[in-house]
Amino acid sequence: MIPRPMTCEGNKYYGHAQVLRNYMGVAEPVPIRGRIQHGWTAGPAIEYDRLVEANEPVYVWADKWKQYAYHEDGNRPLNQDRVFSIGAPFLYKPLLSQGRKKQLVGFPHHGMLDKNVVVESMRSYAKHIKEMGRGLGLVPLVCLHFRDYKNVEILAAVSTEDVEPVWCGNFGDSMFLDRFERITSGASLVTSNVVSTAIFYAAFLGTPVTVSGPMTPTVLVDRDDNLVGNREWISDNYPELLSVCENPVDLGKRELGFEHVKSKEELLGLLYGKDEV
Repeated sequence: MIPRPMTCEGNKYYGHAQVLRNYMGVAEPVPIRGRIQHGWTAGPAIEYDRLVEANEPVYVWADKWKQYAYHEDGNRPLNQDRVFSIGAPFLYKPLLSQGRKKQLVGFPHHGMLDKNVVVESMRSYAKHIKEMGRGLGLVPLVCLHFRDYKNVEILAAVSTEDVEPVWCGNFGDSMFLDRFERITSGASLVTSNVVSTAIFYAAFLGTPVTVSGPMTPTVLVDRDDNLVGNREWISDNYPELLSVCENPVDLGKRELGFEHVKSKEELLGLLYGKDEV
């Protein structure tokens, strides 16, 4: 029996914990010890919480996020012996077989500011996707964050632009990543108005990617959140995304931490402890 560690609800996001358990062959839903980075970010990937305070392990996608592993006061680095690079959980998921689709899939940056502002910005983004799809001869889809998808006014705003709204599911949905793959793998183009997790997942799948379209207001107004949509910052850091990146697999591998993917045995040792498995 594997002992039960401190529970981190964030590890369930996007079905990450389930994907990793499937890969390791762990049948029972035993919580993974520590905290897993749940998305790509331009800045810190791990929030300070009780698990970090208790010196539980921290799992980041790649070494570049280790530099952001700090205590709450922002000055004391965490014990680097407790920070491990394992690659994105998406890399541990069996890939689905997908045919080619003449589709353009847009991922607007989600936001929860004033409702009217968000609705209008989503309408503007959907209009951009419609016009972009028309110019490329592609069927336009907009994939919404689950909160935006459940907002009837946002759904109506997107739909009135003759763009099909889709979603990948709720935060804790174990099928989230499979739905993402079904929507994006084989599409002609995936775009977002920011550098984002969706861009790099699609890139890894070999789908052409680009950053385009008007920004969506967001409740996250810190420096890192603003950077990802700043075209000057993108030009300095990801210039290939300001036009269509036709061969994006290496970019996806780099940003998802492909070089850090572990074997089943290595991952079991990290996530559950060698002595307990």
